[in-house]
Parts: sequence; C-alpha cells; structure tokens
Amino acid sequence: MKKRHFYILIIFLLFHSLAHAYQDKKEVRFNFWPLFVYIKIKPEHTKILKILGPVFFEFSSKKEKIFSLRPLFSYIKTPKTVEFYFLSPLGKYQKTPSFSIFYLVPLAKRKVIKLPDQKKEIFNEFLLLFWGKTYENQTYGGFFPFFGNFKNRFGTQKIEFFFWPLYTRVDYQDHYTISYLWPFVKTFHTKPGSKFIYKGFKFFPFYGKTIEAWRETKFILFPFYIKEKNIKEKVKPFKRTIVFPFYIKEQTDLYTKTIYLWPFFQFIKAPKFKYEQIDAPWPFYRKIKGDKIQGFRLWPLYGKTVKPDYYHSFFLWPFYFFTRDFFVRGNTSYLRIEHRILLISKFARIYSNNTLVSRVFNLWPILNFKQTPQEKHFSFFEIIPVKERGMQENYAPIFRIFNYYKNQNCTLVNFLWGLYIYENCNQRKVNELGFLFRKIDDLQTDTHYIEFLNGLIGFGKIDGKKVFKLFFINF
Repeated sequence: MKKRHFYILIIFLLFHSLAHAYQDKKEVRFNFWPLFVYIKIKPEHTKILKILGPVFFEFSSKKEKIFSLRPLFSYIKTPKTVEFYFLSPLGKYQKTPSFSIFYLVPLAKRKVIKLPDQKKEIFNEFLLLFWGKTYENQTYGGFFPFFGNFKNRFGTQKIEFFFWPLYTRVDYQDHYTISYLWPFVKTFHTKPGSKFIYKGFKFFPFYGKTIEAWRETKFILFPFYIKEKNIKEKVKPFKRTIVFPFYIKEQTDLYTKTIYLWPFFQFIKAPKFKYEQIDAPWPFYRKIKGDKIQGFRLWPLYGKTVKPDYYHSFFLWPFYFFTRDFFVRGNTSYLRIEHRILLISKFARIYSNNTLVSRVFNLWPILNFKQTPQEKHFSFFEIIPVKERGMQENYAPIFRIFNYYKNQNCTLVNFLWGLYIYENCNQRKVNELGFLFRKIDDLQTDTHYIEFLNGLIGFGKIDGKKVFKLFFINF
C-alpha cells in the first residue's frame, strides 16, 4: 500500500468513527489519542475537547468556560469574571465586578477600579506615555521623562515632573518636596495648616539636614555618616547613629541595637522583654535569648528559633527546614507542621481544632500531592512551581503526564494527556486506552459495554439495550 493510500485510510477511519462516536443517555465520547479527544456530559451540559494532547484545550459548562492554546494563551470565563493569560507571565487581562486590569510587560498597562457608588479610578500606560483619572474625576497624564503628573498614586497626592530627573515635585497630605537633578538636590516644605513641620534640604550624597514631622535627620557623605533622632516629647524616644560600615547604634525606650562592621557583628538588648541577640559574625553565628524566645544558629550546619507557639529549625541550609506553628483565628485553633527540602519541595500538615484538614506533599519536579477532607489530588511532573493561574493554565499541563483527582463523588485519572482515562462518578465507570479500548459500566442506566478501535467492534448493553457494533455501526 502506498503512503498516500495509507493516509487516506487513516483520515477516513477518523471521520467515520467520529460520526459514529460512542453515545448513551449521559455521554458522547470519542478518543483518537493523541490527535483528538472529545467528551460531552449531557445532564451537566459539559463539553471537553483536546487536540494534540495538551496543546489545544476547551472546556465548557454552566459555571465556567476555558479555552487554551498552549503555551500561547488561555481564556477563562465565569458568569461574573473574565481572565485571559497570554505569553505568561508577561500578558494578562482580568475583569471582575470591582476592577479590571490589562498589561503586556513592558509595553502597555490599563487598570480600572470601581467603587459601589459607580466612581472609577483609571490608569493607562503605553510605552512612555501614561494617563488616568482619580476617584474625584481629576485627570492626569504625561510623557515620561519629558513632562507629566500623577495624582493619588504611589502613596502621594500628586507628582509633577519636567525633563526628569531635572525637576520633580511630590505632594503629600502635610508637605511637599522638590527635587532638582534627582536624587542630588531635594528640599522639604510644609503645607499651610499642617500639624507637623517639614523643612530642610539634601545635597546628595555630600550633606543633608531635614525635619519630617517628628524626626530630624542629618547626613554627611551618605551613607558614611547618618544621624536620626526624635524631636517631639510626646513621641517615643528614638536615636540612630551610623558611621558606615564601622559602627551603627540605634536606641529606643524598648531596645538598643549596636552593629560593628555592618552586617557582621550585631548586638541587640531589650531589657523589658529580657531579650538579647548576638550575631558574630552574621550570618554564620547567632544566639537569641529572651523571655519568650530562644534561638541558635551555626550557619549553614544548624539553626533553630523557639517560641511558645512556634518552632523553626534548619539542617545543612538550604537542604532541610522544619516549622511547627500554632495560631488562633476567631474560635478556631490551627497547627501547621511543615518539612521543606531545598525550599521548593515540602511535606506539610494543617490541623484545625486537633483535626487534620490538609496534607501537602510536593517533591519538585516529580510529584505534587494535596489532600483535604473533601478531595485528594496528585500529579507527576509539576515542572512549574509557581501557582499563578496563567502559569498553571499555559504551561503546567504540557509537563503533567499523570493526574489523579478524587472528591466525595468522583475519581478521575488521566495519563499521557488522554492515552489512559479512568472515571468513576455516581455509579458510572469509564476506562479508555486511547482509541484502542473502551469499557463503560453504569448501574443507573444499565450500561455495560466494551468496544475496540473506537467502535470498529463493540458489544454489550447501552441504556438497557443489547448492542453489537461492527465497522462503527450499531446492530
């Protein structure tokens, strides 16, 4: 047989078997792995379509729709939200009832935040051009670094700039600053009606002296000499002197910290809490002694921190870490016990009121396991350790060769993107080995059926009726 005739035969069998796909009262199924896998669950109005293994994926139900062309993009829609992830992690679009965001790093960004009273905050950015609107309907914009202004952004009331860094003005609630050739020259000014005093200037890095609210700061040849202190009687005392890197001393009413040859030798004392800490030299040796805390570190060999409700230790950093953490939220107490290997891999258990509620085992990149009282899930080859939705939708399924999921109603197994499928849901069992073999048992509909090669040969019962299938045709 010539190759041309062989390909024609394969295409004919594919479309002919698709036209006579398996069907009963509950499902329509067709599996021509790895080219094409299709499942339709009739009572739940759910459809699943896979083409070329994990490359093309479509899922549709009453609650959610997913469309993916991996690794390029994924689209997820629910009755209230829309998410679109492309070129992850560079591109994203997300829309909810309270906000929407779009970005494509480093080209463009748009963000809209909605309030219950229909007011909106809008920010747009395209390359060096930006514009937006505040909740108070004040507009702003500019072309960085030539000219422009921001309003109610970055924790300020207003930012103006002209040929940045030549000129910049930053307005806060009580004061404003003006910079010339930022960061070299900066002045501080008090606004009328302010409760605090803001004044001073900085000629960076040579000299600076400023008063901001209750704190006075001086520096000479920053960072080699810096001095800070409180100037208000009602404010808790604070004083810091830095002769970098030789000597640093910080004093408050609660503690005294002294550092020599930063960051190597550090000494902290807090008499009120009977607390003492020594780092000599950091990070290799540390000893902590306090009223409610004890600690010791001989890095990278061994270290531990002990509190009444917390214990943390490491051995051969970063090979092994252990954490035991007890905390209370409302009327519920929680206990978290966690073992980590090389930071990413971990085994963890969480107890709620002395009852195990979660268990996680992650041996990256081979195995990922998670169990709660409601469900159990594990998979092989979770190469993508980042749990961000776009990374998980666009990349993780490409590497995930085995997936197991179980909840109170269903058990689902998928191997090699549909080569082997096992489903056990509500007294219905399905076994599929690609297009080679299918076995379905459903006690509710009296279905007990076996077929080979997608129905080239099949026999058994479908919906209580005896069926014999030959060349994809039911008899």
